[in-house]
Amino acid sequence: DKTMKKTLLITLILGVISLSSFSQQFELTPEGLRDAADTSKDFLVIPVDGKSASDLYSMSKRYVNEKMSNPKFAIKSDLDGDYLRYSLYYPTIFSFSKMLVSLKINGAYQIEMRFRDGRIRYNITTLSLTFEEGGNDFYIAASKMKGWAIFDNKGKLLMKNEKQKLEDHFNNEVQMFIDFIQSDGASVNDK
Repeated sequence: DKTMKKTLLITLILGVISLSSFSQQFELTPEGLRDAADTSKDFLVIPVDGKSASDLYSMSKRYVNEKMSNPKFAIKSDLDGDYLRYSLYYPTIFSFSKMLVSLKINGAYQIEMRFRDGRIRYNITTLSLTFEEGGNDFYIAASKMKGWAIFDNKGKLLMKNEKQKLEDHFNNEVQMFIDFIQSDGASVNDK
């Protein structure tokens, strides 16, 4: 009977944890990255109980400084305690194969953060995807005439695996940031 209660409690706790982490996930739509819990929003709200806006800003800036090889170059805008925007570039953000050819897609984007007491607004903006082999664009949504796209211009999903790969990339990015903030800014390198 005690084992059953423990199992039930653990299941309940894991359910609550997975529900709360779901609320900080992106979903890729034809309009771009959206909050999976509310696709009308193009940002996530990350709740962090008991932290002031300036504490969250300081921890976030430390995260960027530790994560980036050249933070001075990566940080595009920095309004002390209120706003932080930085650039990321990923060679081969994902790849896929067509007709026995592996095609690699590079990703460049910016992350914007706004800080309030107890929460961070987290946006991914100016997402640009290009083929590694030649600088042609790879689109989130476009007509077939324009080139490769995850969705057609009517919103129909064309590339399910690539959609998942992009979502996984950005959701892993968010999770690393959340883990850092929730560990009170323990070093990225300590993990």
